Amino acid sequence: THVFSAGEDGIVYVTSLERGENKLLFYDSESETVYPVCGRPNCRHIPGVACAAVKDRVFAPLIYKDRLYYGTYEEGRYHLRVSDVSGENEKDLFALEEGYQGFGVRSIAADGSLYSTCEWYEFEETEGGEWKSGTELLRIDLATGEAGTLLQCEMEAGGQAWWELEHIYGSSIYFTARCRGTAEGDALEDGIYSLDL
Repeated sequence: THVFSAGEDGIVYVTSLERGENKLLFYDSESETVYPVCGRPNCRHIPGVACAAVKDRVFAPLIYKDRLYYGTYEEGRYHLRVSDVSGENEKDLFALEEGYQGFGVRSIAADGSLYSTCEWYEFEETEGGEWKSGTELLRIDLATGEAGTLLQCEMEAGGQAWWELEHIYGSSIYFTARCRGTAEGDALEDGIYSLDL
């Protein structure tokens, strides 16, 4: 599966490798050539060798103002990383607390902030022993890495909610939302929503 982000000069995307690693690739729209996101000379861009393009778990790449942002999973936590578009000068910008299950497939950047969704699951100590879940819409300041929650949804055990960010226009963010209730046979409801930033 390819998850991608389009920038002014091309598209950055993630592809899976045979051993489970991912590779960050850049499609240069001018030359119509695909390059690994690694600026190291003589690098072979293969697993097991230090390479900026090959990572154990990498997802949701985004190009914004000549910087590359992407999610990774390390040591039991999900991180938001930033680097040059070449993959060099990588640094950790933000990390989710334990218990969160990662960032959304698609993030959006505007006005110096990155907007992304994240989910969490918690085992409820009830007679049925079911899972409780929640979804949050985060705004992460790209200069400081500070994050705040703009919107959150908590589902009772057995319920589910999914949000997918679509677009920012003016001072609003637009997203699709799907949810399923807790009762057996509850229909899936979905819609397009906007939120004033």
